[in-house]
Amino acid sequence: MEALTALQWAKEGYVPNADAIGNERWTNCHHAQKATYYKASEVHENADAAREIIKLNRKEYNQASKKREEKRKKAIAFRELMKTEWQWLQEGRIPNPNARWEY
Repeated sequence: MEALTALQWAKEGYVPNADAIGNERWTNCHHAQKATYYKASEVHENADAAREIIKLNRKEYNQASKKREEKRKKAIAFRELMKTEWQWLQEGRIPNPNARWEY
């Protein structure tokens, strides 16, 4: 009998039953994450609810992606400000000797 995660079932048009327990297992051989797998007897067909599950998963992924991108941009801006005098001279910019660090 086939066992899939809720997202995998949603992509096929099924959603887990309200009383479904599932079986929590490792997702791959590296054991980095766990996921709950549901058997075919624990799901029912509902295309509209399946689309909502997929839509919600995409929304969460996009929000996490935006946070990662924002964090990356902040780190780049911070590293840009923390250059040494030699790095500024390599870019052809002369640092101001009276400049003070901003915290």
